[in-house]
Amino acid sequence: MSNAATHHLDLSPAEVYGLQRGGQIIDLVDVRTAGEYDSLHADGARSVPLGTLSPQSVMAGRRGSPDRPLYVICQSGGRSQTACDRLAAAGIKVVNVKGGTSAWKRAGLPVVRSTSGSGGLPPILRLGALALALVMLILGFTVHPAFLFAAGVVWFTLVIINRGCPLGSCAIDPRGGSASDPPNRNDSSKGTNHANV
Repeated sequence: MSNAATHHLDLSPAEVYGLQRGGQIIDLVDVRTAGEYDSLHADGARSVPLGTLSPQSVMAGRRGSPDRPLYVICQSGGRSQTACDRLAAAGIKVVNVKGGTSAWKRAGLPVVRSTSGSGGLPPILRLGALALALVMLILGFTVHPAFLFAAGVVWFTLVIINRGCPLGSCAIDPRGGSASDPPNRNDSSKGTNHANV
């Protein structure tokens, strides 16, 4: 459906995916925050957060021919609508993906889940806990053996919180996803889990 005020189209995730499957090069731009994108995004999307969006930032990473439209997606359609308005005002052909990543996922289309963000502690807290365990380990050998017990408690707590891996990255099955993710149905050569959810 065409929106005459901003000169862009609105397509459903299924329509966009159908174009991809038909062989078209789709330049899918996800305008959500980096954290949202990292946790889950439509397969093939690239991240250009709305806060940093400009015609130059989008065109710098352009996939395919510049005369082809950009396909813009967010979580539910609001931010992508704003992005489409901005880009269309700059003369760029754009297509808004209706319903965003939520609709993409609900439609059962391929998504990419970050294996590093698959649960457990955020990386900064995990790093702090690992540093604490290391300090306690050193103190256990140099000051008092009770610190060894404390280091073990921190270590095993990290194992439990991170589903079997204190580093939060080794609970990955051979298909490329974390052990708790659904079976992989697509290529996982980039260390991410592609799954139809």
